[in-house]
Amino acid sequence: MKQTLTLLLFLFFPILSQNIALAQNQIVIHPDKKAKEPQKPLVDDVKLLDALDPNGEIWVAKDKKSVILLATVCLNKGVLEFFLCSTDTKDYESVVSTSVKPYMIHAALLVTGIEPGTPVIHSPKFKPPTGPVVKITVRWLDKDGKRHETDARKWVQNIKSKKSLESDWVFAGSLFRKQQNGRLSYLADSTGEIIGVSNFATVVLDVPFESSNNDDSRLFQAFTENIPESGTPVTLILTPEKTGKDKLVSTIPSSFQVFPETGY
Repeated sequence: MKQTLTLLLFLFFPILSQNIALAQNQIVIHPDKKAKEPQKPLVDDVKLLDALDPNGEIWVAKDKKSVILLATVCLNKGVLEFFLCSTDTKDYESVVSTSVKPYMIHAALLVTGIEPGTPVIHSPKFKPPTGPVVKITVRWLDKDGKRHETDARKWVQNIKSKKSLESDWVFAGSLFRKQQNGRLSYLADSTGEIIGVSNFATVVLDVPFESSNNDDSRLFQAFTENIPESGTPVTLILTPEKTGKDKLVSTIPSSFQVFPETGY
């Protein structure tokens, strides 16, 4: 499995100048520049996690049941298109942002044993995104240092019903574009769109129903009363719902393909 993940990361982005080395029961990535001091996720025992990021911002549980990553609240009031985005991309319409690259979140989900479904198709006929269900939990500390935990859907509010998001997200998997040199690029890395509440073909996780991304007909907004102040560090825990037929990655997954029918 470790060899497979190394291959996945290599194939995902050969343009990255990183040397990947394997340590016992752990993947260590050595970038060209010195990694910053690792931060600690809000979990009971960090020893039960395998780091996937040299900066210590994304992990896979040793039991392969969940993916843990660090993020920051960037919006607690306003209309949404995303729940999570890359830092300094769609922060003005996302609840939280992260410096973790989208492709690493995709790769980490593969390690848990699931494979992506298909991104949304808008035309000629709408087809909702598909994929394994992924539940998302948010943890954070208040000003007194007390730890809080909630379902991420409670931070997303339906504008009309005023209720929190009812559906879980699915692992749609974003898109791969073939470059002129023959290599594949992962579009979520270019757009910064990671977890959507409006349908975009480029997101890693999407809602499995039609949710407009037109500015005048968006369905969701930040559930202000449930969200801590902007700038609050959070830990996101992504837990796939497995069917019993899921397997740890042993071959190149079906996600390595281009989807010309989506228009990207």
